[in-house]
Amino acid sequence: MGMHVADRILRMSKTEAMAFIRDAGDVAQAVVWQGRCKASSAENPYAPSYNVAGTLMAWLSDELTHVEHLACEEMKKRRPTDLPDRERRLAWIAAPIIQNGDTTETAAFIGDLATWLADDRGD
Repeated sequence: MGMHVADRILRMSKTEAMAFIRDAGDVAQAVVWQGRCKASSAENPYAPSYNVAGTLMAWLSDELTHVEHLACEEMKKRRPTDLPDRERRLAWIAAPIIQNGDTTETAAFIGDLATWLADDRGD
């Protein structure tokens, strides 16, 4: 018998585990939009009315997104240990900021990058 998901996650590095959680949240969100997760509605077939499976997948997606957000906030607080760690952290932090399209948050992130770069150079 194969390993359970929790056992697999525990054997992963932190970066691999967070990538797995992000991917699982994306898959859950994609499944929500499939017909099998929608309650039948003759009034508005495009209304986000979910059946039991859709409700479960929407909840799972929301929870995994919350875990991803908390991990991102934690990564912002910690200092990278080496160059590969810094690259992983920046990529992880940047992805949701770029995807959400919030120009204010993007501008703040660019400011953070400039500050981190200045700190690295010793400016």
